[in-house]
Formats: sequence, structure tokens, C-alpha cells
Amino acid sequence: MKRVIFFLAVVLSASLIFFEGNTTEENKVKKQTTNEVIRLLKTNYEDIEEITITNYETLPTNVVAVEGHLNNNKDKFFSVTYNSSTKSPSDMIVSAKQRPECLDKICK
Repeated sequence: MKRVIFFLAVVLSASLIFFEGNTTEENKVKKQTTNEVIRLLKTNYEDIEEITITNYETLPTNVVAVEGHLNNNKDKFFSVTYNSSTKSPSDMIVSAKQRPECLDKICK
């Protein structure tokens, strides 16, 4: 009986350590992706002073969808899908004026 309890305790401990490590990695990726999306928005669009993220969702195949609004104005929104494998946006919808030098390409 003591062996069964010991075995269950070891399995439970290992599971908790695994999930905690997984959550830490997810938080790291989320922070990196969020920072990159903020940088892309500020680099490619004019008059962006504040960015509020309202939704962050990890999709299959390492794609992350980030949504929110700009300058505390809910009418000025953005939606960016970002591929964390290639470290580049796959789609950007932003209700702000694009910088002239970034019209034909994504400025980095």
C-alpha cells in the first residue's frame, strides 16, 4: 500500500513539474510575440501611442492571433496573425494610416 501511495505521489509531482514548465514556456512565447506585434504596429503605422491587447490566441501550426485597439480608442482596432516559427506576421488588419515607406513591404 505504501508503494502505491509513493508511486502516485511521484507521478503527481512529475505531472505538476511538467505542466509548470510548459506554462512558463507558453508565457515566454506569449510575451515575445506580444512585444513583436507591438513593435511591428509602431514601426509600420503612424500616430500609434498606446496599444491595448484584448485577445491573444494560439492557433495550430505555431500561429498566434493578437487583437486589440489603439490609443484608447475602441474604434481603432487591430488584428495580427503572427507565425512564431518564421517570426513574421502572416496577416495584419489595422485601422491606422500606414507609413509611406511601409506601403509595399513590412518594415522591420
